[in-house]
Amino acid sequence: MNKPFIACVLALGITASIPASIIAQSGQRLRFEIPSGQTTTGTTSDNAASTVAVTVGGIGTTTVSPPKGASSKDVVDSLVDALKRDGYTVTRDGDHGFFVDEGPRGKPIDNGGGIGGTDTGIQGVKTRIDPPSNPKAKPGAKKNGGQIPLPVPKQATSRASKAGSIQVDAEVERIENGKPVRIHVQVVVPINPGDSADDIEKRARAALEAKGLMPRDVTVPSNLDGRTLTTAFGIDRTVTGDPVFELRYDALLPPEFRWQPECWIGTTPPLGTTEEGTGSMPREPWLYGGDPFLGMPCPLFVEVGPQNVLGGLFLGSQRMELPLPSLGPDSYMFVDPFSSIFFPLPLPQNGRMQVQLPLPPDPQLAGIDLMFQAVVLDVPRVQFATTNRLVVHPMQRR
Repeated sequence: MNKPFIACVLALGITASIPASIIAQSGQRLRFEIPSGQTTTGTTSDNAASTVAVTVGGIGTTTVSPPKGASSKDVVDSLVDALKRDGYTVTRDGDHGFFVDEGPRGKPIDNGGGIGGTDTGIQGVKTRIDPPSNPKAKPGAKKNGGQIPLPVPKQATSRASKAGSIQVDAEVERIENGKPVRIHVQVVVPINPGDSADDIEKRARAALEAKGLMPRDVTVPSNLDGRTLTTAFGIDRTVTGDPVFELRYDALLPPEFRWQPECWIGTTPPLGTTEEGTGSMPREPWLYGGDPFLGMPCPLFVEVGPQNVLGGLFLGSQRMELPLPSLGPDSYMFVDPFSSIFFPLPLPQNGRMQVQLPLPPDPQLAGIDLMFQAVVLDVPRVQFATTNRLVVHPMQRR
């Protein structure tokens, strides 16, 4: 079957399903926590006054300065009070956690958020993204996945003078016997005397991958001010496609590294690759990609399973949340089809379609918006399915 015919069939199947209107909908629901058993020192690793902050993407940053001896609950009390003063809709969830449901004046949350601190007594923070209370949540918002930071050396040549550790806890959702089940995955990364930041990063990546997680190089705004860019690992899913809904980051860092435990959830990084929205089917088809380094090809994958399918890919620069009711209640067009390039995907091998996205070595391309969405046709059943949106922001390799 020739490629132009495949492209025509897939494109016609999608455009014929597009309705005349778009539904306005609300955003994400985020949970933040400072786990129990922590007591603030009131100072940073450089002996400055410490801060703890929550950033809600695209809205703002709320900061508190905990005094020496404050408990985890005390810090959460201060954050909740400060967020409410800033106009957020906040729901307390136990002594150590809380939900942020809306921004000031009911503004929906559509680019996630995070929590972080510089206090040397705060070693761990936790984030989670939950289904919103409004059943008509924005379908194209990021529904799963977040980021964890990489240790920042105080000097470019810094090496650890003593041992330390990083611990990452993730909650993923698997399908067992046709039902979703939450599974806890824990990763412990030792820091050894003499380690450089590069040593720690390589060991952390290997440890995450060994537990089935898929770390990607990303850059995100720090939760401490909402502006300073921070290198991190983005973790959206496991290698088997199980989405990540919760991340906890704990660190015991040697003094040569800055003490900034942070964690993000539901955030689309300005540099790197991530997914937004969900596909029309629970797991497959599912679209994801590798690290988008300038001057190197970026692999894009569509997991389709054992089905006999044809596939095509939309590439555009504009987001869209356009329902396709004729393809199913959970089917949406997440990339504007009228301003996109559409091209057929190769036939699947071992349940996967794969293409290479060439990225020229042009620094001016860093951070540009590249939006992808795949559509597949189950040939025997003559049934279309759509994927999530893949957001690619090219970046320089570190």
